[in-house]
Amino acid sequence: MKFIKRYFSLFFPIFSITIVFNMYTYTQDLLESYKKNVNKNYSIIISSSKPIKHRTIYDLIDDVHIIEKIDTNKLTQSFASTLSKENLDLLRKNIPYFYNIVLNYFPKSSKLRNIEKNLVNHKSIIKVETFYEKHNSFTEMVILTNGIINFFIFIVLILSFMLIAKQVEVWYFEHLRTMEIMALFGASMFKRTSRLFSMAIFSSALSSFIVVSVFYLIHNNEVIKRSILKMGLYLADFSVWTTLIESLFSSLLVSFVIILLVVFAQKD
Repeated sequence: MKFIKRYFSLFFPIFSITIVFNMYTYTQDLLESYKKNVNKNYSIIISSSKPIKHRTIYDLIDDVHIIEKIDTNKLTQSFASTLSKENLDLLRKNIPYFYNIVLNYFPKSSKLRNIEKNLVNHKSIIKVETFYEKHNSFTEMVILTNGIINFFIFIVLILSFMLIAKQVEVWYFEHLRTMEIMALFGASMFKRTSRLFSMAIFSSALSSFIVVSVFYLIHNNEVIKRSILKMGLYLADFSVWTTLIESLFSSLLVSFVIILLVVFAQKD
């Protein structure tokens, strides 16, 4: 019973850190995947009085992915049944040239304003449609969601750090007499606290395995997949081994740093 209690004293706070770390990385990947997929469907439309060379648009906007000329014949064809041939030809002759521009990235609102300004200043461009209001609403939603997630993660991390520090401090005082005897025989600080580090390694490995297993099951659950897609989100990539290694490394790093800080603080 003492063995279980000793090795699990650090497990729950380290488990909290591990699950929070995975929640953070997964939600960030989810939001990033969402932005990339939204960006594929997001475009800037411009109309011009005369044809514009693609090189001109590349000079006005950085990091353009695709420039497509919109076929206006399809637009004017819808009026074929209501307009005479002469009026239809006149419409086709006077209709502006339209271009669809897709970027390699999802621009911030300020960047979008600069892009619009650069395009409008070109003498041949009549109008620029960036769908700014819709874009801005989406950006604000992403920022708000990310801010709420980060706030709760920060609170849980602070509480977990404090709990680990308190558990390490309790362990230190419980084994103070033993460590003093070991010090008399020339044992180093690392040797005296080796059990504490082994507890951290055990707790980190176990918590990483449990958390990654849970996230794997969640990620591959069909009900959750459908729910994510219904919310307009997109599934992020999930690698078991990469996530396991990152979880283990982060939990070990945090626990080792806190252990060293508490131990050396008590030593002083």
